[in-house]
Amino acid sequence: MITLEQLRYRWPKHDIDTIHIEQLQIQQGERIFLFGPSGTGKSTLLGLLAGIHRPTLGKISILNQDLTSLSNAKRDQFRADHIGTIFQNFNLLAYLNPLENVMLGCHFSTLRTNKAVQQHGSVKQAARHLLAQLGISEPLLHHSVGELSIGQQQRIVAARAVIGKPELIIADEPTSALDADNRAAFINLLFEQATQCNATLLFVSHDQSLAPMFSRQLSLAEINQRDEKV
Repeated sequence: MITLEQLRYRWPKHDIDTIHIEQLQIQQGERIFLFGPSGTGKSTLLGLLAGIHRPTLGKISILNQDLTSLSNAKRDQFRADHIGTIFQNFNLLAYLNPLENVMLGCHFSTLRTNKAVQQHGSVKQAARHLLAQLGISEPLLHHSVGELSIGQQQRIVAARAVIGKPELIIADEPTSALDADNRAAFINLLFEQATQCNATLLFVSHDQSLAPMFSRQLSLAEINQRDEKV
């Protein structure tokens, strides 16, 4: 699913690499827990994997596609087609209702749209089915997302990430605002959805108490060889 080779990323005007990973492989279907203290580059690495940032050096291959060889526009399209993202701040659009927010997961991707249509008849029906599975009742579909609880918003974000069956799901500390019981419940829901669409899950957090829930744990401090001084 993911291969990193001699990957380096240095922010402009900085003297050290934020990311320096010699090699890393993640297989299809793995549930990866990536952890590390704040400021160690977790979000930067996610930006590289999602094609938002271009590496300073090295290679990123996802689904046998070398992202470093693609233009900005083609990286954006690859992300829309193959990667579902769950951000810490959710990035929901407050002026849209839950159904409309979930449908955005297919809006920029014909590939994911076709998958949703093949499975459920339409993107709208796919979104409705996912929200029902995640406990968002029919009356809530007509509310603004700003009127819903944090837990309900998280379920909407999860549905948006998995609609159209992306092969890779990236989650950036999406449970940081939840208590322990709700964190576990949300992660289990995410596991269920990832299993149904046979997706690889890369879950990033600084909370190591969540690590035993995952099939594999990676410490960014151990795989990242960035120099402290140059």
